[in-house]
Amino acid sequence: MSREAEVWSPVLGYEGMYSVSSQGRVRGEERHVRSRYGNLRIQYARVLKPRIGHNGYPRVELKADGKTSCRHVHTLVLEAFVGPRPDHAVARHLDGNKLNSVLHNLCWGTRAENGADMVKHGGSTKGERNPFSKLTDSDVLAIRKDDRSAVAIARDYN
Repeated sequence: MSREAEVWSPVLGYEGMYSVSSQGRVRGEERHVRSRYGNLRIQYARVLKPRIGHNGYPRVELKADGKTSCRHVHTLVLEAFVGPRPDHAVARHLDGNKLNSVLHNLCWGTRAENGADMVKHGGSTKGERNPFSKLTDSDVLAIRKDDRSAVAIARDYN
């Protein structure tokens, strides 16, 4: 966590119920809620524990009006402090760390910029890093230099 002062801002669409901090933490605000039996009770303020989603990004469950919504923490931080997501924009982690949702590490950008970040930080699965690749980088270079027929080369490399 950064040593900068932690600033809290309401979560867009959940004002008065949830807040998000510039350090990437999400908390439920103290409020009155109705239990499933119809009783009114106090929901005390607490910091939510994010879960890591299937894509590796931390996310939290936000509840309102009997509905639950799973939201990525980095998106909540950007919407609260930078503004709503621009058309066709994605959230970028400037250091390449999916778990680092601190405000100064995030910005809105294009898919191309996000892809360039992935290549820059080694998160890209191009070439032999792709789990489905059948050839190594050295195989590809050897094939390009080979002047035999495509059938003969294919037979050698299965």
